[in-house]
Amino acid sequence: MGDISFGDFSSLFTNLNKLFGGTEYYGVHAPPFIDLFEEFLLSARPIGKNGNVAIAIQKAISSDHLVMAWIKIGYGKPIDVALSYGITTPVIRGEHVLMIYGYDQEGVFVMDPGNGGKRHIFYQDLINSMQEFPMPLLEVYPSSKATSFEVVPESTDSLTGLPRNNLRILVRNASGKAGLGNEVASLFREFGYKIAGVESKEADELDVSIEIKKEMHDYLYLLRRDLNLLSYRIATSSSDLIKEEADAIITIGR
Repeated sequence: MGDISFGDFSSLFTNLNKLFGGTEYYGVHAPPFIDLFEEFLLSARPIGKNGNVAIAIQKAISSDHLVMAWIKIGYGKPIDVALSYGITTPVIRGEHVLMIYGYDQEGVFVMDPGNGGKRHIFYQDLINSMQEFPMPLLEVYPSSKATSFEVVPESTDSLTGLPRNNLRILVRNASGKAGLGNEVASLFREFGYKIAGVESKEADELDVSIEIKKEMHDYLYLLRRDLNLLSYRIATSSSDLIKEEADAIITIGR
């Protein structure tokens, strides 16, 4: 959202009124919204851009789900921005988000949150405008409390491009349950993360928390998603960790 100090959002609302379409005062891509919706008991899943997009959108809308679409307005080329841990992410001039609320045989009906206006977009025009986004569509729906998964993620996350083996995690067991720290560490090792160690914490905490170094804060979304796969709901997270031997600390409560 522009040039703001980390953790200082005093200029956020000023930045919202800056000129649209550039790369300095920029919006938010889809992945962080998955985590945000979870806080409101909503689930969000990507709709792939390489399959039959029209059918996928129709199925979502027919199920009374919301579909968010990331599109590019104009002809500006994307800029690949290098992150501190060795990968790049596209920053796209003219990035904008629309809400899809209906469809017909030829296209979709959208609401533009920028002005509240509604219009119709042909399917091919929609597909063409979102091609440069790694994750251009999110289907949002009420969350199910059944969160049992048997999927083990790949070492490099396909949605974010983040390599899990770049992150060293310290697991703290604050649950009072013997062996739980080693169990969680083993699961994260299977996911591809590096484990810096396992500690026991005397405090009997109820919640799960994540602390991560500032320069690795993009991993927060991925850690939260992977913990959700393990049926852990995160209560708090922060990006102000200062610890030499670990990039992140995950504290497991009961």
